[in-house]
Amino acid sequence: MSTDRGRTGDTVGDTNALWRGRNTGGAYCAAGPDPWYRYNRSIRFYGLTFLAGTKLADIVTTVVGMRYIPSIVEANPVANRLFTEMGLVTGLTVLGFATVLFAACAAELFGVEVRRRYGLPKTALFAQASIYLILSVLFGLVALHNATLIADQTTYMLDGMLAPAAVIGG
Repeated sequence: MSTDRGRTGDTVGDTNALWRGRNTGGAYCAAGPDPWYRYNRSIRFYGLTFLAGTKLADIVTTVVGMRYIPSIVEANPVANRLFTEMGLVTGLTVLGFATVLFAACAAELFGVEVRRRYGLPKTALFAQASIYLILSVLFGLVALHNATLIADQTTYMLDGMLAPAAVIGG
């Protein structure tokens, strides 16, 4: 009867190798810890940070626009219905949290499946980073569009108040 525990440099039968792998941030193999776990953790952290930050900017600009500028309304009928039933801030918070959660789960599951099913760790990392980046840029563009609408409508509202003063002073 033979066991693999006695070999050096190999972790086939070493039960402590899995424990060491978890402590070092990934699966442990004969070459050392798998760097995919470290890269995946970095992509997840920065991806979620950018995604949540741009979604927060979208939420803030939507709240400011809809609450303080009467001519700005929500274009999405589903979101508008949610805001009517739950209130503007609560509805936006729930919708924003659900959006970020769904996007993060989709990015992570897609990356893990690409790595597991096809054995392509670099492609999986690229796919995760791409999903986070594309959605962050999208949310950032929506926030920028909202801010542009707010600035335009504010200028239009102030133009009516400032124009008569210029005529009187001139």
